[in-house]
Amino acid sequence: MIMHDYNAAASKAAILIHPMLSSAEGARECLPELWSEDARWLLPDLSAHGDAVAGTYRSASDEAKAIHDYLIEHGAHIYSWASAHPWRCCAVRASEI
Repeated sequence: MIMHDYNAAASKAAILIHPMLSSAEGARECLPELWSEDARWLLPDLSAHGDAVAGTYRSASDEAKAIHDYLIEHGAHIYSWASAHPWRCCAVRASEI
């Protein structure tokens, strides 16, 4: 998984995950009306897609964990209700990433 991070200094944040057979760039091109300078956009290229084409896709759970780990490593505070697998059920406070 490769995370594309646009407008990192913005106070609001959103993550947009592309569907299978697409990429972060494909998602970005499909939704141009969303892009603004007052929002931070996180667009992951899932394994075997887009800029992460060399990676091996194993499961949606592995991809979710990679996204979760990226958010944690970059200062997000995760509110979790699934203690055994926090990447399966969580909410992120956007002001904290």
